[in-house]
Amino acid sequence: MIIRRGEDVRIECVGGGPGGLYLAILLKLRDPGHEVTVYERGTPGAISGLGVTFRATLLAQVRGQHRGLADEIEAAAVCWRGQAVHVRGQRVKAPSEESYTISRLRLVEILTGRAAALGVRVVHGTEVASLEQLHPAADLIVAADGVNSTVRQLSGGFETHRTPAANKYIWLGSDHVFGPLHYFFTETEHGWVWAHAYSIDTETSTFAVECSPQTFRALGFDRMTTGEAIPVIESIFKEYLYGSQLTGDLGDGTIARWSNFRTLSNEHWYAGNVVLLGDSAHTTHFSTGKGTTLALQDAACLAGQLSRQADLESALKAYELQRKQDLAGDVVEAYWSARWFDSLDRYIGLEPEKFGALLFGRTSPLVAVLPPRFYHLIRPVAQKVQLAGRARAAVKGLLSRRRVARTLP
Repeated sequence: MIIRRGEDVRIECVGGGPGGLYLAILLKLRDPGHEVTVYERGTPGAISGLGVTFRATLLAQVRGQHRGLADEIEAAAVCWRGQAVHVRGQRVKAPSEESYTISRLRLVEILTGRAAALGVRVVHGTEVASLEQLHPAADLIVAADGVNSTVRQLSGGFETHRTPAANKYIWLGSDHVFGPLHYFFTETEHGWVWAHAYSIDTETSTFAVECSPQTFRALGFDRMTTGEAIPVIESIFKEYLYGSQLTGDLGDGTIARWSNFRTLSNEHWYAGNVVLLGDSAHTTHFSTGKGTTLALQDAACLAGQLSRQADLESALKAYELQRKQDLAGDVVEAYWSARWFDSLDRYIGLEPEKFGALLFGRTSPLVAVLPPRFYHLIRPVAQKVQLAGRARAAVKGLLSRRRVARTLP
């Protein structure tokens, strides 16, 4: 199959999250004649999840594809800079890239509206439990249905791998507006518990709580419902909640539950005419905040390859190759970030300033392999080395796609 302008092409996308909807938009922008259908199991307004984060660089990438869409997302999002860690009564601040947060519901509403205006058929309330439910003449089936992708499991051939993180976490919401990203560390009689908190909009925030499995069991969370656990969590973080309340309501009628984050990868991203996108293809630890960004970048890459390559096999192969190369740095950084939190005991005894510095630099492998106090001494040099490594990896990735990577050692 050749996906080119003027040809009748039918594309069925399972999963109406940001990645699937953005792909549908880009496909229709490239050729309004494409017949694109997005199936979403939830009903309109019932979107699982609280807030999503992204950086200004993603907004610039979206603006390059669709200025109106980027402007609408930016107007609905909260922009912030900086981050802070709170531990032992002290606050340590650090700069960060310009970042945005937006409620997942609002983002999906914006994308759905844009998709529908372009002629995408968005079908809500449809659980795809069998590939036979999709149109038999579909040229391409996109599995954008998340980490537990039904389409991926039904299709097979992807060689999926899952690696769970050690810590337990639960994704909660708060009616307190925290603004920029904050890390709150609180010591209990059974160990440390910490939260990642940031504003979603002008009224609510994300409040993701994490702890070691030993602390999780010792505090009795393994024997509590979410409703029973929330008052305990509120008492632990009373100092930082300022009288506000937490909620486990995820927005689609489901309740947040404790879990172990699973890093998912696939040896193959396509099989026949089925291709993976977003969390169905890969996940990176939530502490790096890149899940939505990577899904939208997947969509942009796939849409581009489908319009450039001579046939479907070539397009899907090029998409897999390019995205695996582009993701390499993000995957490595997410691994070290998750490992840092899993190894909290290694760092928690440091003075707050040094502790904060290592938390902010946790994506460097040097943090994990060097003695913490020694790393803090050489941190300025280590940061320069890490930035240089990122730049070199980006250049090498670009050149490899032009088949000249072998010129670099």
